[in-house]
Order: sequence, then structure tokens, then C-alpha cells
Amino acid sequence: LRYTPQFSTATQYFKHYSLSNIKLHTRDNQPYPAGKAKLQELIAQRIDPFLFAGNSLDEAITASGGLIRTLIALIRDAAVNAVVRESEKIESQDVKSAIASLRGDFIAMLETRHYPILKARYEDKNLDSDQETQELLESLALLEYDNDTFWCDVHPIVLPVVLERTQ
Repeated sequence: LRYTPQFSTATQYFKHYSLSNIKLHTRDNQPYPAGKAKLQELIAQRIDPFLFAGNSLDEAITASGGLIRTLIALIRDAAVNAVVRESEKIESQDVKSAIASLRGDFIAMLETRHYPILKARYEDKNLDSDQETQELLESLALLEYDNDTFWCDVHPIVLPVVLERTQ
């Protein structure tokens, strides 16, 4: 709803709260360790970090783009993958499989016209209110960050496909 013109009308009658995505890097692509630490803490409150082998948790955090629901979905799917493999730990291959599955969902949803727009937003990080940008925000292919200033970036799971298809 936030990405539609009707949002301003709704906010006149209802109090709204915006839960920001947690940035993992700054607008100029510098790492933001506080964001990663926050997500590690969030996950540690829900699952024993001992269940993650190697850097599998970090892989899931990076792939989430700071979107908590994506992170939880990736870990859930990776955990299922580990159970299917009869493993006691979530390994990198489990996370990569979960990422590939979600990437497939994005590929099925995105249209050819979206890729140049995503590439442009990846390069400039400008948050616009045009219809195409709003569609991409709604679909989560584009993620909004307002932790310091308002900006956006391509969802990390989608980024390899965007770069491949806009060469």
C-alpha cells in the first residue's frame, strides 16, 4: 500500500508504522557491520547458531538484503534442505539451494522491461515514485532502505540475473 497514491489517504485515518529493511551496506556499497550483527542477533534468538556450518548463516544474511522475512524464509528452506540430506547442520549448499529456489521465483515474476530499470537502480540507488519502480518495490526485487536517507537497491538474490541480462 505504501507504494501507491492511495497511501496518503489511508494515513489520514490510520496510524502506520514502517519497519525498515536492515541495511547490510551503505548507499555507496560500503559494508555496514551493525546491520549484519543485528540480523545475527535476531537469528540467534530463534535458532542455535551452532546449527550453522561454516559461513552458511552469513551467506543467508547477505542474500536476504536485510529483509527479515526473506532471511527467515531462506533459513527455513535451508533447514529443510539439511533435514532432507539428514545433516545435523545447515551447510552452505543448503543455503545456496534455498537462494536458487527464491531466485527462480523472481525470474518467473520479472518481465524483460524490469531488468534495465533494476540495473539503473543498482547503479544510482535512487528511490523514485514512477510506476515501474513502485512495481519492483512491491515485488521485493527492489528493496528500500531508510535507515539514514531514503534509497533503494536491487535484492541481492536478483542481482546476478539483472547483471547477466543487462550486459
